[in-house]
Amino acid sequence: MPSEIVKKLDKPLLYYVKDIIKKIVNMSLQEIEQIDREEAERFYRKAKIRKTFYVDKETHDKWLKIPKSLKKRLHYLVNKKLQEVKT
Repeated sequence: MPSEIVKKLDKPLLYYVKDIIKKIVNMSLQEIEQIDREEAERFYRKAKIRKTFYVDKETHDKWLKIPKSLKKRLHYLVNKKLQEVKT
């Protein structure tokens, strides 16, 4: 995560992340594959803060079913959605 996202959202971060992750894990693999891989890679290299978020079991199980090769795209999409959050 870029540090500016963490600073912007601070305490409500957990609430937003859980909601966004739930939406993202319900995307189809084809939708996830459409996310620009190179842009996700660039973003991933610039990220400075690493955070772990705990979600409900159903969401976690769906996350685990998504191929590892697509995980950076998912991280990118979560952060992109967080940047759109208005506080």
